[in-house]
Amino acid sequence: MRIMLKRDVLTANQPNINTKEYWDREWSKREARSYPYYAKIAELTRGKKVLDFGCGRGDLMSLLDNPYGIDISEKAIEIVKSRGMKGEVGDKPKGRWDVIVATELLEHVDNDKELLEEFFKHTDEVLYAVPYNVMPPSVEPEHRRVYTQEYITRITSHLKDIMIFGEYLLVRAKK
Repeated sequence: MRIMLKRDVLTANQPNINTKEYWDREWSKREARSYPYYAKIAELTRGKKVLDFGCGRGDLMSLLDNPYGIDISEKAIEIVKSRGMKGEVGDKPKGRWDVIVATELLEHVDNDKELLEEFFKHTDEVLYAVPYNVMPPSVEPEHRRVYTQEYITRITSHLKDIMIFGEYLLVRAKK
């Protein structure tokens, strides 16, 4: 039975550990990852100019036609470039994109709704993936909140689709 959690009360006021330094350490030791929604993102972005915001080591980027990555971690961008892809260190999107993709990112930031609104200043389409009602902050200290379909509808302007991939939600928003 799945318990519906809005936010883990015990960790609600804890400092956010998702700093540049934290992610430099993490990307130094994390291996390649593949998530069940990667193929769908590749399909939805085929032929488009894509910003992978919070790209990490570029695992999703390697499946996309025309990607560019931004991440707060210098180590992540070093890995991206070593894999022959383009990216830069940063904490805000720049330029204009056909699509902005953010996977395994929003649960790590303090204000997910503001970040989504910022994305729409740079694109008309956003795809993002988050854990689906699992891994609350008390279990995964990197996470700031738990995502449900109800919560997604409250924070996502221009919402088009919510797709379920096991323990993940893939969200598509388009103006």
